[in-house]
Amino acid sequence: MNRYNSGQSLVELLLVIALAAILLPALFFGFISTRDGKAQQKQRTQATTQVKEIESSLKSIESTDWAIFAAYSPGTYYPVISGSRWTFATGSATLNGITRQVAISDVYRDSSGAIVQSGGTLDPSTKRAVITVSWSEPYASSTTETLYFSRTSNLTQDQTTQSEFDAGSLNQTQTTNTAGGEVILGQGHADWCKPSDAIRDTLTLSKPGNAIIASAGQTIGATNNAYIGTGDGTSGMSFAHVSVSSPQGVDETPNPTLAGSYASSDSTNAVFSDGTYAYLATNGSSNQVKVIRLSDYSLVKTISLASNTNANGIYVANNVLYVTSSNKVYIYNIQDIMNPIQLPTTTLFFGAGTAKQIVIKDSKAYVTISGSLFGLEVFSIGIGGVLSHWSMGQFNFFQEPRGLAVNDSGSRTYVAFSSNWVFSGGFYILDTSKRWFSPWVKGQNGTYNTNGMDPRGMALATDNKAIIVGVNGTEQYHVVDIEDDSPTYCGGLALTNGATGVSTIEEPEGDVFAYVITGDTSDQFQIIEGGSGGRYTTTGIFESSPVTVASGAAFNRFVATVNQPSQTSIQLQVAIAPAISGSCTNAVYTYLGPDTTGSSYFTPQSASISGQIPFGTYTPSYQNPGNCFKYKTWFSTNDTNQTPTLYDVTVNYSP
Repeated sequence: MNRYNSGQSLVELLLVIALAAILLPALFFGFISTRDGKAQQKQRTQATTQVKEIESSLKSIESTDWAIFAAYSPGTYYPVISGSRWTFATGSATLNGITRQVAISDVYRDSSGAIVQSGGTLDPSTKRAVITVSWSEPYASSTTETLYFSRTSNLTQDQTTQSEFDAGSLNQTQTTNTAGGEVILGQGHADWCKPSDAIRDTLTLSKPGNAIIASAGQTIGATNNAYIGTGDGTSGMSFAHVSVSSPQGVDETPNPTLAGSYASSDSTNAVFSDGTYAYLATNGSSNQVKVIRLSDYSLVKTISLASNTNANGIYVANNVLYVTSSNKVYIYNIQDIMNPIQLPTTTLFFGAGTAKQIVIKDSKAYVTISGSLFGLEVFSIGIGGVLSHWSMGQFNFFQEPRGLAVNDSGSRTYVAFSSNWVFSGGFYILDTSKRWFSPWVKGQNGTYNTNGMDPRGMALATDNKAIIVGVNGTEQYHVVDIEDDSPTYCGGLALTNGATGVSTIEEPEGDVFAYVITGDTSDQFQIIEGGSGGRYTTTGIFESSPVTVASGAAFNRFVATVNQPSQTSIQLQVAIAPAISGSCTNAVYTYLGPDTTGSSYFTPQSASISGQIPFGTYTPSYQNPGNCFKYKTWFSTNDTNQTPTLYDVTVNYSP
C-alpha cells in the first residue's frame, strides 16, 4: 500500500466517525421520541375521551333538571354516577394519571344582553362550564373546553282581553273592547249608565234639600263643595255647605262633611255661590234674597224685590246678581255686597208667564218660563249686566220648567219640565245657536220622555250625558245620552223618596260626580261617580294582575303592543317578587326600568314596547328568578281628545 492510499483511508475513517457522531444521536433520540410520542398521544386520546364524557354528563344534568344544574355554586367539580344519573362531586379526580375537573361559574351580561367578563348583571338562566383534563406523564399537558348552558324550555304568558285587563288595577284609566281588549286613559272611574254601581258616599242632613249647586276644586286633589238650599218653610237649617274631600287613587271615595249651615224658617227655591257668599232665592213678599257669608255662615244681607212675591231663580256673574220673580228678572250690581245697586229690571217678552230658572253663559242670560206658551227666553247681556231681549222659543204648552242647563258654547240649551195634561215629564234639547230657535233640534228626536217620573231637577253630566231627577215613576234618577241631539235612556236608579235636586262637577284630573239631594230622612246627600264623556284624563296608571309561574322561574323578556298618538306618551316598568303564603296577590312588588332602577322606563319603538327583564335582586322586593310577575303602565296626554293605548303584553320565562 502506498502512502496515498493510506491517507485516503484515514480520511474515509474520519468521515465515517463524523457522520456517526451526527446521525447516531439523532437516530437514538428519534427512537426515544417515537416511543414517548406514542405514550403522549395515548394520553391525549384518553383526555379527549374524558372531555367528551364530562360534556355528556353536563348536558345530562342540565337537561334532566335545570334547577339542579343551576344550583351548583361557582367552583370546581368532577362528574360521578349516582344511582342511574350523573351528578357532580366537589373537587377534581385522577384516574390512570389523568386528572379531570369542571369549573362552573355564573354568567353576567351588559344592558344589551352581551356576555361580559366583568361587571354586568347576573343571568340566572345561563351557566359557564370550563372542562379541564390534565396529565403529567410522559409530559405535563392539558386540554380544555368551554361550554355555555342555558334554559331551553322557554314559555310565554300574555294578557290581551278586556277581562284579563279588568283583573288589574285602574287609576284614572279604563278598559275597553274596541279591538279585542285594551287599556286607555280614563273617563272617570265609573259608568254613568250604571249609577247603582257608582254611589261613592252619602251624608245625612237635618232636612232634605230642594236646591243644589256644586263647584269643583281648582287643583288636583282639592276639596269640592256643594251648596244646598234646605229651607222648607219650617224653622231649622235652610242652607247647608257640604265640603267633599277628593282623594286620588284607584278606588276613589270622596268624603262629604257638613262644613257649615244657616238656620231660618225660609222656603228656598234656588241657591248660588261664588265661593265667598251663598245667595238664596226664597219665598215671601220681602227679603226674598238672602246673602250668607261662608266664612262664618251668617246672614249679611237681604234684598227685597219689588214684585212682592217669591224669588224663583238666582245667578251671579261678573259681580252682577240676577234674580227671577214674577214675570221679571231683577238685576243688581253687587261689587259691594253690603250696598247693592239695582239696575234696570227686564220683563219677559209679552209680559206673560213666570220667570223660573236662570243661567248666565258668556254674553247671554237663559231664563225658563212657566204658565206660558213659550218656555224659554234668551237675553243679551249689555254694559253693566243689563239685559235686552234676544230670542224666545220652545213651545212647552204651559208646562212647569224644572231644570235648565246650557252647554259651553251656548249652542244647546236643555230644559227639564214637569208633567201636565198634554205631556208626561221629560226634557227638550234646543238649538240656541241662532236667533230663532225651534222647539227641538231634530224633529221629535230633541225630546225625551221620563215615563212617569216627574222631574224636579236636571244637570249636564258631561258633553254627552244629562241627568234628570224627580219623583214618582219606576226610577227617580235618569241618565240620558244626548249624543247627536238624540236623547235616549242610558241608565237609572230607583230612589224610594225621589230626588229634588242634582248638580255635577268635573275635577281638574277629569273625574266627574253627580251630587244628588234625595227626599229620604237620612243620607239625603249622595255622591254618584261617572265618566267624563269622550274626554280623557290627562294622566293615568294601569297595574296588571300577577302572572304566576313555578317558583324559581327566570323571566327573560317581554313585548307589549301599544299605540302612542302625537301629544301622548306611554311607558312601562316590570316587577318580579316571591309569593307570600303561596299567593302572588299578597306579594310585594318593586317596579324597575331597563337600568334596574325605579327612575327609568321602557318606552315605545314604533308600535311596541319590549326589553330584557332585569335579572337579580334589587331592594326592597325585586327578585328574578321568582314566580310573580307584574307590569305597570303610565299613560299621559296633552290633548284630552286623544289617548295612548295598551293592547297586549306577552312575557317570556324559563321554568
